[in-house]
Amino acid sequence: MAAYLRGVLVTISIPIFTSQLAMARLATNQVNARAAYAAVEAQYLQDDTKTGDYTYNVSDGKLATTASTSRTEITGADATYISGWTTSTAVGDSTLGKTTYKTWTLTVGTDGTITAYKAGN
Repeated sequence: MAAYLRGVLVTISIPIFTSQLAMARLATNQVNARAAYAAVEAQYLQDDTKTGDYTYNVSDGKLATTASTSRTEITGADATYISGWTTSTAVGDSTLGKTTYKTWTLTVGTDGTITAYKAGN
């Protein structure tokens, strides 16, 4: 009987654990995207003529003005609204709940707004 109960508990707990892990990855991606946003906005304020792509490296917190081609754009209705992202928000063939991304490339439009977020590893 005890083995049966353990099996039931494991069966119930695995989906809960997986869901919590996906939410943790989403939260990490949102925090890193917000850090990238802050770095890009600070850079734009220093040089307001620069538009295009800025790449933020999460591991060292540095910003580069050249973008790597290995980035995948976040798509969907709330793609540029970080708080609207969910664990199922698409990043190419993955989602924000499956991977914690190490680099973020933000595209700055001519009016200084962020027009796209791209995630990469």
